[in-house]
Amino acid sequence: MKENFLYGEDKGASTEESLREEESLREEKSLREEEPLREEESLREEESLREEKSLREEESLRKEEPLREEESLREEESLREEESLKGEGLLREEELQRGEESLRAEESLREGELLKEEVASTQEITLEDQHALRKIRKNNIEWDIKKIGRAMLSNLAISVVFVWISMFIIGIVFGTDKLLSEQGYGNGGIIMAFNTLLTMLVANTLPFMRCAKQIQVNSKALFKKVTMTKQEMMTSFLAVLGLNAIGTTIYLVLDWGLGYFNRSLKIDEIYIFDRLGIETIIWGICVIIVAPITEEYMFRGVLLNGLKRYGERFAIIATSVLFGLIHGNLYQGISVTLFAMLLAYITIKKESILPAIGLHMANNLFSVVISILITNTGEVGGIINGISWIVLCVVGIIILIKNRTVYRTITNDEKYKGLRLKAICKSICLWLVVLLYLYTIATTIVPV
Repeated sequence: MKENFLYGEDKGASTEESLREEESLREEKSLREEEPLREEESLREEESLREEKSLREEESLRKEEPLREEESLREEESLREEESLKGEGLLREEELQRGEESLRAEESLREGELLKEEVASTQEITLEDQHALRKIRKNNIEWDIKKIGRAMLSNLAISVVFVWISMFIIGIVFGTDKLLSEQGYGNGGIIMAFNTLLTMLVANTLPFMRCAKQIQVNSKALFKKVTMTKQEMMTSFLAVLGLNAIGTTIYLVLDWGLGYFNRSLKIDEIYIFDRLGIETIIWGICVIIVAPITEEYMFRGVLLNGLKRYGERFAIIATSVLFGLIHGNLYQGISVTLFAMLLAYITIKKESILPAIGLHMANNLFSVVISILITNTGEVGGIINGISWIVLCVVGIIILIKNRTVYRTITNDEKYKGLRLKAICKSICLWLVVLLYLYTIATTIVPV
């Protein structure tokens, strides 16, 4: 019984389990069957959504098309309006331009008429004033040249007076027998040295300080400090020495030419540094220090600045020729005239006489050294002098050729054309000085 009972229970349990399994299987089948349906529904929903979106987009596009058309129409209308406005603006600009051109033409005509009237009126005025202006210019240049002529004549007179005074004093102190001895003029002794020193200190300064005030030249401004590069200083110094050598060459050619007429140019021994003595020391001070300072103050200072207002070229030539004349001989006169032109040019460009003083000192020092070599070394000194002369000639010519365009920058005031020569001719004092120095130069031409 127990076994049947147990067996019965087991059989009932198994049936329940089988039922449960069948139900689960049925559920699974139903789920499986439902899944494709759900997928189909989802797909249908997605399609319906897509269709709705496409419909909405079509509707929006349909709504936007009339708006776009309206905008395009508006843009076309605005462009047409702008074009019409531009056309009207161009027409207005053209009208304005035409009006301005007509106004300008009228103004030019009026200005032309006014100019004609002014020219007609000013012609009458200028015809009256031209003579007055020319007269003022004439009076100014004549006044300045007369004062310069008086200063030059005073310089010459003081030089002569100092010669006689110095000779008188030394004759009393040393005796009259020393006046014509070897310490006299022949070898450039103490008489000539002392006289030259006094002449440079007095005759070259006092008359020209007074002249500077009369012709309105500021003496202090002449010594204005300037700067020069080493290249400028060296080039200028070589140019000065080269011009000296060229002047010596011209002198030798003239002397050779006069030989055909049985004439020769006499060279006076102005100073000789053959022995050490008081006269030699005085000569060295005169030549290397005093002469450059006083002569540059005279010529490149007072005279050049007084005359350059009437033309720089005129001032350079006039002062350089006068500077050559006062040396009283062609041997020095030709050379110093040439290098004086260069010093005058440098003074005008630098607006100071300090560069000219330095170059003048260097040139005179070089001449003293060459003189000592020639005097104390004989033939060797002569050879050195000849070689240096040839080299400096070449150097001078090269520098002048290289700087030929620079020297052309010198101006010449055409307002005073014709007045300069007339003013010189009217200066009696200046002519006396020129004639006296020309006479002195003529005495150096002697028969062979």
